[in-house]
Amino acid sequence: MNHNIVGRSHTRIRPPRKVLSSSIDVEKSWDVLRKAIEEIQQKNASKLSFEELYRRAYNLVLHKHGKFLYDRIEKQIRDYLRDTVRVKLLEKLKDTSSDDRQFLLEINSLWEDHLLSMRMISDVLMYLDRVYAKESHLPLIYDVGLNAFKDSVVKYNDHEIGKEVIRIVLEFLNQSRHGIIVDKFVIKAIIYMLESLTETVNIDVSKVTGSTSYGENYYLHYFEPKLLISGHEYFQSKVKELIDQHSGVLYIEKIVQLIQEEEARIQMYLPEASGPKMVELMDNDLITQNLEFIMMLETDGLNSWIADSNYTILGQLFKLISRVDSDHEMLRRRLRAIILSNGNELSQNVKQSVESTLAKKREEEEKRKQIAKSHGKKLVIRHKSGKEQTTLYAIKWIESFLELKNKYDDILSKSFEMDVGLSEEIQAGFSTLINTSERSEEYLSLFIDNCIRKSLKNKGSEEIDRTLNDCICVFRFIKDKDVFEKYNRNHLAKRLLQQKSLSNEIEMNMITKFKQEIGSSFTARLDGMFKDIKISQEMSSEFNNKFARQGPKETAVGSKIRAANNDRKLEFDFSILTPSFWPMPINKTMENVILPPELQVLQDSGQEFYDTKHKGRNLTWAPNFGTVDIRMYYPGKSYEVNMSTLSAIIILSCFNNDDSDTKEVSFEKILEATGIPEQELKRHLQSISVASRTRLLKKIPMSRDIHAGDHFKINNQFKSPHTRIKVLTVASASHVENDVERNGTLEVIRKSRIVETQAAIVRVMKARRELKHEELLNEVIKQLINRFKPQPSFIKEQIEDLIDKEYLKRDEGNRSVYQYLA
Repeated sequence: MNHNIVGRSHTRIRPPRKVLSSSIDVEKSWDVLRKAIEEIQQKNASKLSFEELYRRAYNLVLHKHGKFLYDRIEKQIRDYLRDTVRVKLLEKLKDTSSDDRQFLLEINSLWEDHLLSMRMISDVLMYLDRVYAKESHLPLIYDVGLNAFKDSVVKYNDHEIGKEVIRIVLEFLNQSRHGIIVDKFVIKAIIYMLESLTETVNIDVSKVTGSTSYGENYYLHYFEPKLLISGHEYFQSKVKELIDQHSGVLYIEKIVQLIQEEEARIQMYLPEASGPKMVELMDNDLITQNLEFIMMLETDGLNSWIADSNYTILGQLFKLISRVDSDHEMLRRRLRAIILSNGNELSQNVKQSVESTLAKKREEEEKRKQIAKSHGKKLVIRHKSGKEQTTLYAIKWIESFLELKNKYDDILSKSFEMDVGLSEEIQAGFSTLINTSERSEEYLSLFIDNCIRKSLKNKGSEEIDRTLNDCICVFRFIKDKDVFEKYNRNHLAKRLLQQKSLSNEIEMNMITKFKQEIGSSFTARLDGMFKDIKISQEMSSEFNNKFARQGPKETAVGSKIRAANNDRKLEFDFSILTPSFWPMPINKTMENVILPPELQVLQDSGQEFYDTKHKGRNLTWAPNFGTVDIRMYYPGKSYEVNMSTLSAIIILSCFNNDDSDTKEVSFEKILEATGIPEQELKRHLQSISVASRTRLLKKIPMSRDIHAGDHFKINNQFKSPHTRIKVLTVASASHVENDVERNGTLEVIRKSRIVETQAAIVRVMKARRELKHEELLNEVIKQLINRFKPQPSFIKEQIEDLIDKEYLKRDEGNRSVYQYLA
């Protein structure tokens, strides 16, 4: 609300042309003016001659009686206000039949009458203002009247009237806050009156017009402080009332409503100077001092609003905090803490979810078992192993992480107006969450492996792309990307060699997204793996269709292979892997494996074919990888069984004779006949003699573990509803590593980091030739940050190692400076 202080315009008045006598009757002139002023104050000014009155005032000033006239006028105005107007107001206050509103109407009426009177009086005394008041640096007569009203009515007798006015107006404002209808027009008028009563007046004499600059007024000096105190008490009472309800939602909704109503009230009643002060007080009481406490409420605070996706309340919360802090520090602190708390809850919830899923599955399987039993059948149930359960936990953990991240993304867009600061805080919170998990890199790799193996089956292209983008979202948070790379390469290698990918298109799409995110250096070996597979497929096709063709137009090599397989066709698909691309190390112990004739002829033919293509290259055969399809005949039914190469060696070497149906073979005999390392042999025997669904052999005695002295024979009671059977090698599927495996992987990664860090140091020093220690640290960290962030102590160890190897040396004059040795 903007009110201008009531003032007088300055009209140019020409002095009368009549030549006045040199002497006048001062008292007589004053008596005429005094009576005229009384008539004006009594609203009887219609019969007065303003020209005559003006002439008398003019003559008094002209004859140097300006001070006399000025003082008499001021005294008469003050006396009238004190003895008449003030008394009327006091009588109104004492009148029991009158209420507070009528009192305000009365003082407003008297104020307006006084303003009208002062305008008339000022017109009569215009020459006094222009000459005497200006020369004496005194207020204009109109301003004298305003000051007189303030001093003789409002402030008189220790603000006797003023205090009542302030009390009533504040009471009316409080009634308005509580929904009681009040006379808004009289409140506005009274506040305007108080604002017009200037406390200090400074006269600007530099201008010819004698304009007045107004300083602090009665409203600002006396009314506003009490207004702010009253507002503070009201806000505090509302806060206490709402906090006692222990409901964050109620608090937010009520203070949003309260702020809207209070701002409308401020706009309606208060001048511009008070608005910002009242808003600041309100925001401090309702938001700054109490909102963080409300957000921390356990049952109905920020945590529960996020959990319930209460976008409306969260949006109101954001707008409230925006009023007091554009950086939203209060909200950012709570968000970070809640995200980390969600991380702890996430692990517990995932664990409970996995246990619940497995429990339901066991119940269903038990029901099926009972139904089968009632029909005279036996149903073999295979429960998930500990490793499979852990893998299920890993996949579910990433799914839950993505659900949580998507929840916060929705909140950011729907409630937080995509605020950049809050977005950064959420990102930082999720980065901390995922990197506090020791196995997040492995979990993500398993999640991707599960998606590409089976969960994306029959999904549309948009859903597939969205899932792969989610994987990149999680990958973006991971700091130790080299750890993820290690696991991802292992899982990709298994998918490619076992042909378990849903499609190569999905695989290449995933690699492309990694390349876009972090660069081609990260995916170079992955691209190399795919190149190897493609070349291997082309070579396998050429081997089977040309070099070792069987059937029509059969080659000599093809005839030799068919003869070794009892005149049955035998195809050979091989994978030729570049060691630097693939994560599997060459197992020297596999060189002693003894292949049965059927497989030996394939290996010899494959070697011969490769030598015709690549002169001077050496192949290292790895029978511990790959699979073999064997048709096995059991009483009543034959099966086409897919098994690992080592399992096939066991079957073909020891159980493919005429007496195999009844012959028992000891563990030691199998070990001698196959040359398979003992631990590998036990693992593969478990797959074909212990696993309930693929018990091709019968173990004597039957137990879960394989021991020396155990005997094996063909399981003639083996039955399966399927003609095609897949034998899963124990622990061959993708799973979460145990502690021993994990330590082995981390050791490999540690050695890889040593190589990468030393290579980065050499690259930097070769380019710069000489660097200080801190500069070298910064450059190396900058080069490696996309894969992992090395600790300064780790970099220092590698620098020392390179100094020992004479790649670097310290400067003789400054030990903190390194020099590159060419």
